[in-house]
Amino acid sequence: KFNYAKGHGFAAERGNNLADVLKGKNATVVGDDNAKNGPDRKIINRNGEVTLIQDKHYSNASRSVSAAFDEETGLYRYMDGDGKPMQLEVPADQYDKAVEAMAKRIEEGKVPGVTDPNEASNIVRKGKLTYQQAVNITKAGNIDSLKYDAKNGTIVALSAMGISFVLDFALCKFNGLDNKEALKEASLNGLKTGGYVFATYVISSQLAKTGLPAAMAPMTDAIANNLGKGLSEAILQIYGVETAEL
Repeated sequence: KFNYAKGHGFAAERGNNLADVLKGKNATVVGDDNAKNGPDRKIINRNGEVTLIQDKHYSNASRSVSAAFDEETGLYRYMDGDGKPMQLEVPADQYDKAVEAMAKRIEEGKVPGVTDPNEASNIVRKGKLTYQQAVNITKAGNIDSLKYDAKNGTIVALSAMGISFVLDFALCKFNGLDNKEALKEASLNGLKTGGYVFATYVISSQLAKTGLPAAMAPMTDAIANNLGKGLSEAILQIYGVETAEL
């Protein structure tokens, strides 16, 4: 999705969500269901309350805010099940002007159920990324892109390290090693596995942001055609890819 024309919007959703996850928040991206006027992100707070968030990352604050209003009615489009406005997450460098733009819309009666312009700062949410950083994440070979992939890679690598450690420790004990030796062996193997997974993740993510996938499409199509639909679908299902609409 990062390679789409508006890929920086998807990058912003995931970049902001990753930042919240790394801060210990129970945050998830939910916008992939493409529900009309639905949220892009959801945070379940420690008190059990849910914060619904819509991300808009356009080139300036006016466009980012305007995109959240219906073109026909002029009203704010993103309301939760209780009729309250979802938070509108904008680029960090647009926040102040976005609050001003939202306050003006409230004064004009364009935000259902909200009459106090001061509420604009509660509706507009300051993203963790600037507009340019979101754009950079969609491209390979820059600091913002590498930092994003490295953070994701670290999460994946830590999971792999944990699984590797548990399995290796159990096998070492099964083979008769004492706790000290089993711990040493499992730790070393876990580090090797984590390092390999981290490097693989970052490199593959960077390559995916180049023209390589498109360049390889004819070759992969030819392989799929030779394998046949049944075998191709079986392989995809092994990796959790939905094939019902293929």
